[in-house]
Amino acid sequence: MTRVSSFGHTQAMINSILSNQQRVFTAQKQVNSGRVADEFRGFSGQTTALLGAQSLKIRTDSYTSTIKTVNGRLEGNDVQLEGILEQVRELRQAMLVSISEEKAFGFEDQLKSVFNFTASALNTNIGGVFIFAGSKTDVPPVSVSTVDDLLALATSDDAFENDNIPSRARVADNVEVDFGLLADDIASEVFASIRRIAEFHNGPSGPLDGELDSVQRAFLVNELPLLDQAIQQAQSVQVRNGIQFGRLETLGDQHADSSVFLETFIADIQDVDIAEAVTRLNNDQLALQASYQLVGQLADLSLLNFL
Repeated sequence: MTRVSSFGHTQAMINSILSNQQRVFTAQKQVNSGRVADEFRGFSGQTTALLGAQSLKIRTDSYTSTIKTVNGRLEGNDVQLEGILEQVRELRQAMLVSISEEKAFGFEDQLKSVFNFTASALNTNIGGVFIFAGSKTDVPPVSVSTVDDLLALATSDDAFENDNIPSRARVADNVEVDFGLLADDIASEVFASIRRIAEFHNGPSGPLDGELDSVQRAFLVNELPLLDQAIQQAQSVQVRNGIQFGRLETLGDQHADSSVFLETFIADIQDVDIAEAVTRLNNDQLALQASYQLVGQLADLSLLNFL
């Protein structure tokens, strides 16, 4: 039986169904994924901008992660530096008291305590890395552990095993910072002062214990400004460490702002408006259903219906 509808009309309706099916499929994927498309070709002329923004965000987030790690190291540096400075300042105070009262008690024990703490702090190991050793991260930067060991060396500088290459990190495009501190930069003067005091204490004019004679008192008076220089050396390193921390905080804030902007920019390109997508899906489903019904009606039409 020949249908009343033409072949061309039928083909047009089939093409309309296929088009509606594709639109429904696309809308369903957008609603399920929340993305405009799952392939870059689906973003048309915005592909280059999207790829560039995604690459920049990955790099920015990587810098942010690096800054967090470096800041943790800088905070650790500051803790150790403050501990060393506190110990050396206590030694200085003991010297002032001994000079003013012309008496020294427990001076040797305090000297050993200061050295032991300082050497231990400089040999701080985090995750298998000696943080004050420069690039020689597997070697303790201070090779001696007692005042007697220090005295056995030719010079106090021989106590240090670190090199002069501090740890470095890239924290922004074309921006690198040195965040590793070097043991000898921190305490070479401290060790030198401790060695001079220990040598005097163990020498013919010692010990520095009990009533001080004029020679002993003069030695402490002369050593005091040298110990002040040692304190100044460690303080200068602490200040530099703090400056780097502040600089990295500023860079971290800038990276955070950039990351938020890039995230919004990327979302504007690749994320779909869910409410709009759901509405479009419903409309496309209604259109597809109508196409099915129309084709079904055309299939039922024949000359018999009109006889």
